[in-house]
Amino acid sequence: TDGSSYGVPYNITKTLQHSANAGLEMQMPLFNQTLYTSMSIAKVMEEISRLSYGKAREDVILQISKMYYLGQVTAEQIMLIKANITRLEELRDITQAFFDNGMSMEVDLKRVNINLENLKVQYDNAQAMMKQQLNMLKYIMDYPVNTDSITTVALTGLSENIYELQLSQSQVQLAERQKKIITNGYIPSLSLTGSWRYAAYTDKGYHWFHSGPSNQWFRSYGVGLTLRIPIFDGLDKRYKNRKAAIDIENIKLAQENTRKNLQTQYLNATNDLMNNQRNFKKQKDNYLLAEDVYTVTMERYREGIASMTEVLQDEMQMSEAQNNYISAHYSYRVTTLLLLKLTGQIDSLIK
Repeated sequence: TDGSSYGVPYNITKTLQHSANAGLEMQMPLFNQTLYTSMSIAKVMEEISRLSYGKAREDVILQISKMYYLGQVTAEQIMLIKANITRLEELRDITQAFFDNGMSMEVDLKRVNINLENLKVQYDNAQAMMKQQLNMLKYIMDYPVNTDSITTVALTGLSENIYELQLSQSQVQLAERQKKIITNGYIPSLSLTGSWRYAAYTDKGYHWFHSGPSNQWFRSYGVGLTLRIPIFDGLDKRYKNRKAAIDIENIKLAQENTRKNLQTQYLNATNDLMNNQRNFKKQKDNYLLAEDVYTVTMERYREGIASMTEVLQDEMQMSEAQNNYISAHYSYRVTTLLLLKLTGQIDSLIK
């Protein structure tokens, strides 16, 4: 075709209309503050994961210890009930002998039998509870807890190394670094770039599959610097920066509340420890004294001096004193456990 219709003749030139490109391009940051801050955020996230695992492990230890303590006091309760059953069986035998000889009324014998049956029901219930506690302990136990005796706790104050405080501090660090990433968006970045490319052209597609002058590959490469300068983002970073600052303040307030709450828990637990320790010792002395009083009253009843009413009253007081002792024993152990956690000594349970 010529260009006569346009008044100027021309020739059509056929070009190498098929092309192929292959290459490799690399980029290495020389200065990128956003990237560096992102790496520090990854480290903080790793620390948070570690602390979360540690806290979960500590929570498991606490639950196991509480269950173990509960099992111990239940076993102690079973022992006391069994001893009381033995005492009441002895009282029943004495009362039966008195009744057979016309020395006591039938109602006295019935009273003893009623109390004895009640104790046997308590014993069966405690046995069932003990079995449930042991099954639960087997289910959750992953750590060998050494709790044969009440662990002594050093009142060294609230530990800065407990997981709640460490986690709250890491949350603050994370929020501050996230805010820093937004601020870093204003800072230019510089990168070293390098490329290695091959390009080829041909006039026919099938020429790619055999050698010829029209399918030559040409190599090109280069090294350079890339500078990125942020200019305007529609005030997006400004608004994000303000929100991040508010988030940081909220997290710091939560951190302070956590610290105050833990400090209050420590002060209360310290006061409870002293009180529970005194209560534990007094209740133990009380129930031992109540057992002695019951024994004396039993002897007097055997000799015909004391009445059945006196014996049963002393038996009731003894049972009440024993129950108070069991409750004080568990409270003392749990308070000690809480203070071991708050003072950072919880690992002493598994050593």
